[in-house]
Amino acid sequence: MGTTSSYTNSGGTKADDELLGVRAGNTVNLWPLAAVPAAATDSGTDAYTVALGRDIASGESVRLDFGSANTTTAPSLENTGGAPAGAVTIKARDGSALWAGALSGVHTLQYDGTDFLVVDPAQIGRQPVDPEGAIDSGTDAYVSDRTTAKPGSGKVFLRDFGSANTTASPTLDTVSLVDVAGNAWAGMIEARVHRLYDDGTNYVVLDPGDTYPRKIASGALASGASEIVLSLPTGYRSFEIDIAGFLPASDDVALQVELSTDGGSTWATGYDMDTIYAGNGTTAADASSASSSHISLMTGSTANQGNASGEECSGRIYIDGPENASIQTSVRSHLSYRDTGGAIFQAITSAKRNAAEGHNALRLTYVAGNITAGAAYTLWGHA
Repeated sequence: MGTTSSYTNSGGTKADDELLGVRAGNTVNLWPLAAVPAAATDSGTDAYTVALGRDIASGESVRLDFGSANTTTAPSLENTGGAPAGAVTIKARDGSALWAGALSGVHTLQYDGTDFLVVDPAQIGRQPVDPEGAIDSGTDAYVSDRTTAKPGSGKVFLRDFGSANTTASPTLDTVSLVDVAGNAWAGMIEARVHRLYDDGTNYVVLDPGDTYPRKIASGALASGASEIVLSLPTGYRSFEIDIAGFLPASDDVALQVELSTDGGSTWATGYDMDTIYAGNGTTAADASSASSSHISLMTGSTANQGNASGEECSGRIYIDGPENASIQTSVRSHLSYRDTGGAIFQAITSAKRNAAEGHNALRLTYVAGNITAGAAYTLWGHA
């Protein structure tokens, strides 16, 4: 190792500034680097040692050849037989913790008097140049192709996803993937590289697929149930619910909707509504109701639904403004079904909660009896 010298950029040429990275008027110490990098050997788990036979001064850079890549975020280096004494932590050039694989091959390290800082880590920008892949091992259950260890709370990392998610519950290495509001939807993960943030509980997707409407939830009843309850997450202006195959266990009943302000612990009463309905062989009719305890989507004794095979109800329900507590939430629907005699009917309903309040859950029930198995639904959100 040669002796140190200094260089001052007196403002002479632009080339001096660009090539050496020294602004006009600044002075830096120049430490000659060894032509052949010294070997840094891992004597334990990321506990590297090097025998330079001399001290490493504060501000000096050394070029070392790491024979094995680090696997932890806090590797260390000991200059045996010289200063600094003992194991010194190796960090990223900004002073933050390293990442697995940052040390691999020849690197320049600068000693700042406390730590060794990696000037040229193997992963640029604290991330791999070729980000680690994430493969879907099941239904949106992604698995990292190199390591499944959590990066650590507060860390930002990259994954290259091989396929888009199709459900509202994707995971990576068994950890839930969500957006910054804690929500997830089909298409949030696209077949590309995504930036993720470990918040200690979930992996937050910082650059989600911006697809609307967003699929929030879907399912089908495996057995009969008295109700289907759907959460209405924050961050959405309105929602749509597609339903198919809804059939009541009881004959001649109406499908109905109720809203909740407390996640479904209680259900609001007091709705104003109007329904236009018509069936083959019948004249279109209009029915209205004020301050009802629920929103009936099939109004009128001649327009209720039958429960025989082939009399299932399908259609779409809209919920507008549930997050805005200063307005009355609106519910609209357009349904197709058969009545108890098998006649085809359609019902178009418009309703409002008759009080201004925010809502975060909705439930679907029949006036009497269960919803039979096979009833399917999909909840979509619009921002």
